[in-house]
Amino acid sequence: MQIDGCSALVTGGASGLGNATARALTEAGARVVILDLPSSEGEKAAVALGPHARFVAADVTDAEQVQAAVDAAGSLGPLRIVVNCAGIATAQKVIGRDGVLPLESFERVIRVNLIGTFNVVRLAAVAMAETEPVGQDVPGARSAGSSSTPPPWPRSTARSASPPTRRRRAASPR
Repeated sequence: MQIDGCSALVTGGASGLGNATARALTEAGARVVILDLPSSEGEKAAVALGPHARFVAADVTDAEQVQAAVDAAGSLGPLRIVVNCAGIATAQKVIGRDGVLPLESFERVIRVNLIGTFNVVRLAAVAMAETEPVGQDVPGARSAGSSSTPPPWPRSTARSASPPTRRRRAASPR
């Protein structure tokens, strides 16, 4: 994979796995945008990574803030890499000493971990789709399943490669 000169967006990049990922990408030659909360150590992390890293304060669940981070990454070079490391967890039991876990706590976890991840992917995908491909063209690699071009092999080939399946009847109790 050609990383040198590409830009990367790393959510949760101010600490932990996200920061380790951002560091590895900058060492491989990528220009990295760290997307993390304003209250994080993101600015300090970007400075530590050097001149090819930037911090954009954002909440992954906010489309406008994520778009600003995507735009910042695009300004550093072609956006080709997105790594989602942002995430939260609740330290509560479903039923604890104080009663049942408030639904709002679980909804927040789902909002950040699931919806936030999807939000980043969908907005970054638009920028990535507009980026020119690099290297050898691999059929189906760019848009597998969405091409209107038929595959270069007959459709029956894939079916004949696997053994026929037989339905077995369940044994009837006697």
